[in-house]
Amino acid sequence: MPPQLIMNAMKIARWLIIPLFASGATAQVKDATKLFEALEPSVVLISDEEGGGSGVVLSADGMILTNAHVAGAALPLTVSAIVEEGGKTVLKSFPNAELHKVHATSDLALLKLTAPGCRFRPASLSKSEDDTKTGGTCYALGFPFLPGQNKPAITITKGIISSARRMVGELPYIQLDAALNPGNSGGALVNDKGILIGIPTLRIEGTERIGMATPIAGLKMDQFVDPKDRKGDPQEARRLSNIASALTLRDALSLGFDDEAAALALYLQRQAIALEPNNPEWSIAISSMYLRFDKTNLARAYAEQAVKLAPKSLNGRLGLAELFDALKEPEKAAAQRMAGLPLLTDSTEPELRKNLFEKLAENFLATGQPVRALYMLSWSGLTTPADAGPAQRLALQTAERSVPQALLREIMDKKTGHSLEDMEAIVRRAATAGPVTPLPVEPRDDTGKKTGASTVVTEVHFKNGVEVRMADSPPGVTFNREKGTVEWTPPPFSRVAEARVLFALKNPDGNEELEVVVLRRN
Repeated sequence: MPPQLIMNAMKIARWLIIPLFASGATAQVKDATKLFEALEPSVVLISDEEGGGSGVVLSADGMILTNAHVAGAALPLTVSAIVEEGGKTVLKSFPNAELHKVHATSDLALLKLTAPGCRFRPASLSKSEDDTKTGGTCYALGFPFLPGQNKPAITITKGIISSARRMVGELPYIQLDAALNPGNSGGALVNDKGILIGIPTLRIEGTERIGMATPIAGLKMDQFVDPKDRKGDPQEARRLSNIASALTLRDALSLGFDDEAAALALYLQRQAIALEPNNPEWSIAISSMYLRFDKTNLARAYAEQAVKLAPKSLNGRLGLAELFDALKEPEKAAAQRMAGLPLLTDSTEPELRKNLFEKLAENFLATGQPVRALYMLSWSGLTTPADAGPAQRLALQTAERSVPQALLREIMDKKTGHSLEDMEAIVRRAATAGPVTPLPVEPRDDTGKKTGASTVVTEVHFKNGVEVRMADSPPGVTFNREKGTVEWTPPPFSRVAEARVLFALKNPDGNEELEVVVLRRN
């Protein structure tokens, strides 16, 4: 996604930007330059394919405090930090940082690094509310991202503490005016003595230089819980997600040309998942949004996260299957839909159930499993080809060429008793039935007219000067360019009443048009 779109979206949206500050500084440090030099080793960069944020060192063995919405990303996190190793000070990257715990109510999280032989420089933490005074000087350190910048650099900004204690909802915050930017999330807020006093958490919508930081004084380790146990704020998450859904619809109505609406929708949905990280619905929504921007790795990561969060969620399985469809991986799509079959219940919507079976048929057909494809069509309730859509008709026409006729009719005439065990039994029977004899093609005379009961011929006329190619057609269709005819030879036992052929017409000016030709039996 273009960084400028994210920046524009953030001007409209409610921010959840949280800079923490790290400091090994002493109480006597006041000069900003010396303060930065003392604090820099205690502030780390946290990154993944989505972007990233900042963090602050809590312990010499690599415990990092950051935001939950930074640490809770679906992709593996890499932490870059200045450490002591082998008697030298080095900048080192630590991949696959472990999400250790999250705060029960605040947007805070702990990362645990595996770093044998390395020593980190912890920050000096506030132990008293006296370290935070209204009107006092404060500094924010972090790694803000700039448009077009691949790797951010650490920065320091200066401000004042506008209010040492201000309630937002039911939680207390420190109000500050130090400039905060995307990427500062998880960084550090310190006083003029270099003591970490807060974690900037909110930037108020429609304002400039008004931020809210979670106080550090009184923060205890027992307030952090296992990530699976964090309930968050479902009501606010739902509100943000509803806005994101409306923006996604606006983008869809523009046929995918409203990039700013799509970017803002993605931003808000990511804030929703930060507020309620264990809701698989948000992961599914983010997955589809990243797919809109062709970010397939991110889309896949969030779809897989949804299944990990709720392995018995039918929607999660189907969301991941649809992603694999888009990635042209039918085997993996089929595996997810097969895992979803036991999750069907009497309350499952009939259309959702029907779609599941029909999509499985398409997946099985794409992987060369026509018997299973036919069985799924039968299970979906399809009884006659006239009721089938284009994809289902294609499945029927393809299967008719590779499945014994008697077995085909047995599958399609089946009304009840469908089960996975029954399907596998039929697959084994098909394997012992031997090869299917290729169907003979009815002879045609030189005029191209219909000469046999199974051949349908239709004349086609296109504009002069256009280049014509047959873009898509069911099996048994041929296009005779010289004679200007389309011929369809379905199998003798086929019950399909018509075939649709898609032609691509390229005009002299280079523009391409599509035209559908329908062939019908008498």
